[in-house]
This record gives sequence, C-alpha cells and structure tokens, in this order.
Amino acid sequence: MSDYIRITTYLWERPQSEIDQILSFYDDHRDEGNRVRDAEELIKAGRTGGVYRVSNSADGKIGVACIFHHQNGAHEAGGTRIIRNGLGLQKVLHKCRLLHAFLLDTPEREYFTIIDDANPRSISGTEKCGFDAWSPDTGFRIVVGKKNAPEKLFFTFDLQSELKREVLARHAQDLLDLHNGTPILSKDGSKVLVVLDFPLFTNPSLLKTVERLALPEDNLDR
Repeated sequence: MSDYIRITTYLWERPQSEIDQILSFYDDHRDEGNRVRDAEELIKAGRTGGVYRVSNSADGKIGVACIFHHQNGAHEAGGTRIIRNGLGLQKVLHKCRLLHAFLLDTPEREYFTIIDDANPRSISGTEKCGFDAWSPDTGFRIVVGKKNAPEKLFFTFDLQSELKREVLARHAQDLLDLHNGTPILSKDGSKVLVVLDFPLFTNPSLLKTVERLALPEDNLDR
C-alpha cells in the first residue's frame, strides 16, 4: 500500500493532549470560511466518538471533521478542515458522520451543517451527499447560530425520512466499497486506498449493521 488515507476517531484516552493536537492543526491551517472551535466543543464531540482524524502515509495528519451536539438536541457536522484536495474527502467524511449520526446517535434530532456562501465546491459536495438547503418551511428549527450567522448557508439532512434512508443506504455501500479495498481515484489519476479505522468498520457487530443498511431491502429499525 504505497499511498493511503486513514480515517479514525480520537480515542480520548488523553483528552487534553488530543484537544491540543486538534487546536494546533486548526491554528496551522486557518480557513476564514470555518469558525474556530473551542476545547469544550471538542470534548463534547469526542466523548461520543464524533471527532474524526484524517491522515495519510506521506504527510501525516491532513484533516479533522466533527459531529457537535448542541443544547437544543441538534447535531452539527462541522469543524471540517482538509488540507489535501482532489480526493473528495469532504464527501467521504460527510458519509462517515451521517452513518454515525443515524446508527450511533439519536436520529430524530436535527442534523445540519453550515457552509460559507462563497464556497460553491463545498455546497456542491454537501448537496451530493443528500443535504437540502434550509428554509423556514423545512420543519427544521435550526436555532443554533442562524441568528448569529445570517451570511452563512445552512443545510439539513432529515434522518427520519424514508427517502433519505435510500441515500444512507448508498452512503453505506460507498463506504463498504472503500473498506473492502476499492480505491479513490484522485484528480491526477493516481489510486489511493482508504482505511476506515473507526468502530462502524472495526467492530464486527457494528459492521454488520452497516452491511444491513446498505441492502436495498433493508428494514433496519431504530
């Protein structure tokens, strides 16, 4: 395996050390389109396995992505910072977090993400993963931060929708393909393997749940 991407979750065995690593990564790779997350947010996300770390064989750590739990019960896919482009890693991380939210968290709660309206690539990637642009008539409250960030675009994913179940099934199959050795084709034509090194794919019982979700006739009850 000459070049590979590894996606794992922080074990939170040494919380302060791991938080320092994440904050240092954010500081070293600033992005004006993403607000800085504080240690308290990361601790809450990490306790539920919701802080994803992306690394590769050549450069070490190349990305972070999180699921934040807000006081009103909403789940936010945020804190995403990726410094290796051309592999579609934003979409892969959205799929990982959507399965995490659906299979390991509480799916009736609101699930959303926020995007800088000047970032069409992020918007396109998010919509391809099944998110819908938020509007008052969607039924989602999205009270977290909307009034404080009117210039941002909010996208939601209805985890209760039967139509979205089909989307989740496709995401599950896409990730199973990666898990089983199908490489990502980068824009320069090279093939890169992806190692999904987190509980949904390393725990045999959870892996079976992912496999069931990927089936067209899936009747997975939550």
